[in-house]
Amino acid sequence: AVEKTTKEGDVKRKLSIIVICSLAFLLATSAWAGRPEKNWKSWFGHFAGGYTSIIGDSSHAIENGWNLNGGATYWPESWPVGLDLELAYNDLDFTDEALDGLENLDSNSVTVWSKTADVMWGPKPGGTVNVYLMGGVGVYRVNGKLGQATWIPGYICPPYSWTCFPGAIPGTEIFYDETQTKFGYNFGAGITFQVGLGSQIYVEAKWHRAETDPVKLDYIPIVLGYRW
Repeated sequence: AVEKTTKEGDVKRKLSIIVICSLAFLLATSAWAGRPEKNWKSWFGHFAGGYTSIIGDSSHAIENGWNLNGGATYWPESWPVGLDLELAYNDLDFTDEALDGLENLDSNSVTVWSKTADVMWGPKPGGTVNVYLMGGVGVYRVNGKLGQATWIPGYICPPYSWTCFPGAIPGTEIFYDETQTKFGYNFGAGITFQVGLGSQIYVEAKWHRAETDPVKLDYIPIVLGYRW
């Protein structure tokens, strides 16, 4: 099981390196213009989702997963930089290595909520395909939970009945539930594709670090999004 987890960790690291190198190549060869081509407004909304890759020491305990995020960007036409505000959710699991020795688990989850404020930089006007850099700080709420199926004593009240009687209903007994809310920061890059009415489709990857204890949580959400 340890050998399998090690190989999976190597694959995740290689995937992350490939994504980052690809973005770096595009940044070096493309035009700079992260802002949508809408001269009549300064606020833009966005929504995205995709794959979350866990990297670093935290990859021994947490599996890859998926993510959703949304927010708003303030970027006046005359500015070379914009301010991006984002709320994001990452749905993950514990690895087999972390759960070694634990049996009869029916519930296993790790979730990460984050609120971040980033500066986006793309100073030069571009064409249809453009790129930008971004980085900033945020607050990260990380929750890990383990449980197993059980029967919970209580009262059963059948629908359309005026009576209740003692009994048991199926449920989940939570025997581990820990939450940490920590400061963190992130850096990343994105590629934009201008579409109709000055809106964008974009691909973005950001490295996040949350200052969790005892191991820092490092992850890279790779998302496909729409900014309007």
